[in-house]
Amino acid sequence: MEIEHASSHQDRGTRWDEVSSTCPQIKALSHSPQLASIASQLVGEEVRFYSDHVFAKNPESEAGGDTPWHQDFPHHPLDRQGALNIWIALVDLTPEMGTMQFLSRSHRAGMLGRYFNRRDNVTLLDEHPWVLDEFEMSPPIALKAGDATVHDMNVIHAAPANSSNVPRWVYSTLWLPVSARYTGASNHRTDPLRLTLDMPMEHPKFPVIPTR
Repeated sequence: MEIEHASSHQDRGTRWDEVSSTCPQIKALSHSPQLASIASQLVGEEVRFYSDHVFAKNPESEAGGDTPWHQDFPHHPLDRQGALNIWIALVDLTPEMGTMQFLSRSHRAGMLGRYFNRRDNVTLLDEHPWVLDEFEMSPPIALKAGDATVHDMNVIHAAPANSSNVPRWVYSTLWLPVSARYTGASNHRTDPLRLTLDMPMEHPKFPVIPTR
């Protein structure tokens, strides 16, 4: 199986976005009733497939540094919480490879701001240090290939540097509650699509996936 989609480079690794749009084998998983059923049960309503990507976090010696504490949700043009991320290990992962840690139940804090890839070096903990006292930090986790974690896109999470000598390979799918509406905020997934402001995210790229 070959991933043909163009890659985008970050200082922590390499990411291939929307891989299911060019790889039928991956689409069979990403648009499957099984994944949709998991997402729907957690969201509490029908769900739309939103996006997916394969991500390789390089070893620290190759710029695979730490991922700072952040929320995913503030970076997306959505008018309500409930979106989630199903994050699947593609190889066996140890904590030394930079697996994620979460502040449990921190989605209850609401949207705290945009901190991922900030250019002014201000972190979420600089402006909201109280979250470490308010929410319990999960321990580092080990995952076997095929194991998954799921987090609400407002859960605060981070990952340490990859201190191993091999990349951390993962596959991630993003899911939206079907009731979510478009806010018009800039996002590379939605900017070219001419979505209607304040209306549901109805577009062929974001299909409602049946759960059976």
